[in-house]
Amino acid sequence: MIVVVLGFHKSGTTLLAKTLASAGFDMGANCEGKYPKCKYEDPRVKQIARDILFGGRRRKSLDLPTTYCDQRSSIQEYIAIREQVAAGGDWGFKVPDITLCYQMWRPLLPQHLVIGIRRSLEGLLGHYGRCKTPPDPAVIRRAWMYYNYMLKADLVSTVGFEDIIENGIEPIEDIIGMRLPDVRRKRGPS
Repeated sequence: MIVVVLGFHKSGTTLLAKTLASAGFDMGANCEGKYPKCKYEDPRVKQIARDILFGGRRRKSLDLPTTYCDQRSSIQEYIAIREQVAAGGDWGFKVPDITLCYQMWRPLLPQHLVIGIRRSLEGLLGHYGRCKTPPDPAVIRRAWMYYNYMLKADLVSTVGFEDIIENGIEPIEDIIGMRLPDVRRKRGPS
């Protein structure tokens, strides 16, 4: 089974990828250490996304693309390598920026599942508000709307971050069609 995880930055994509990795999916990231060092992002997918969306340039995570570069050959090469390495096993990837260019990936991937995760704008603003130098809330809002529009445009099955944190991973299991380990951080008594 192949699973692609989509969603906005800081919306819970790492939680989904960690859940899948704990269930035996090869998420393409040599993950040593804990979050935030380990974000379960395949560096090859990250580079392909950067090439598609920003002509290979580094940029801030809230920047939105102005043009798209055709990288179908890079995507096909990546898929061929992953299929060979997986040898029929479960694999997938998550890089939030793929949400903005999934249309280029979709026809090239073998049969696969896509799962998106959404976090409330209030939750995101709260998260970014705790940053040392918080971004402009209007920039966050604009990018959040664009990412969520792309999830809807691609008819992606989505789960809510806050719902997963509060109530459990069953919505993820329903989409994947299998039991998964619960890797959410348990909060002790306050």
